[in-house]
Amino acid sequence: MAVRSADMERDAATTAWKLDEMVEQLQSAAEKTTGTTGATNTSGAGTNGTNGSGGG
Repeated sequence: MAVRSADMERDAATTAWKLDEMVEQLQSAAEKTTGTTGATNTSGAGTNGTNGSGGG
């Protein structure tokens, strides 16, 4: 039972590491695409003051 738990924990840690790597890649791609750097914007609006809806 202990071996199974250790295997599950190792698998979970590996999955978390892979997800972290993917998030970093997505953030990097998003920064290149939008030309933004620095703080993460969670408001839904673009960093240039628009929300992408065509309004301005």
